[in-house]
Amino acid sequence: MESSFPDEFKVIIRRLHKASASKELCEDMEMEDEILEELATQERLIAYERAEKEKAEAEKRKAEEGKRKAEEGKEKVEAEKERVEAEKVRLEKLLKQAGIEF
Repeated sequence: MESSFPDEFKVIIRRLHKASASKELCEDMEMEDEILEELATQERLIAYERAEKEKAEAEKRKAEEGKRKAEEGKEKVEAEKERVEAEKVRLEKLLKQAGIEF
């Protein structure tokens, strides 16, 4: 069986065979496997939570940008409304000066 693996793995395979001969060592290895699996699970959870947090922050920034643009648009509309009102007043004044009533 060992011969079917590349040379760099044969040392590891021999060590694992020796370890499996000792019940105490097998239990230790199983415990290590459980700990490593738990750590991997925790790492995946942390990565998922980090990704979700980054996604939420990106959505928040996008919403804030949309709000800012809407506010700018509102200000432009308000300025244009004031400009039109001032022009209306100016034209009404000119019409009155010209003697034209409406």
